[in-house]
Amino acid sequence: MAKFEDLRQIALGLPLTYEDLHFGGPAFRVKGRKYALRWMATGQTILKLPSDRQEALFNSRPDAIRPIKVGTVFWSVLALARWSRTDLQNLVTDAWSTVVSKTLAREYRSALEENSRVADDWRFLYPAAADSPGKRKTLR
Repeated sequence: MAKFEDLRQIALGLPLTYEDLHFGGPAFRVKGRKYALRWMATGQTILKLPSDRQEALFNSRPDAIRPIKVGTVFWSVLALARWSRTDLQNLVTDAWSTVVSKTLAREYRSALEENSRVADDWRFLYPAAADSPGKRKTLR
């Protein structure tokens, strides 16, 4: 059973990610582009997943994920308690991959596959931008 603190820890462990506020709730961004957030008014956890991944999940796990329209596209609302930490890590990494370069996403996933985890010094290859607006936390 995953919790929002699990999501926070996973997100802040991804290259270039920083946390700031979005309408009073925590949001995780790369270079200003959001990929995960907590909508404080409703308590919903929302991820920006790749559209092909979303559709498959909406059909296979309707109890754990559902669509929400954000602007002109659909994002995903997660029922965190219905996901394992491992599944959440995969989902957050998928969401992160929608806002970073394809090269960075590919290199990161390749490092994960080769080592089953990313080396502790990985974050120093891609530090969070010092001029990120509203940056409160950097990679740990």
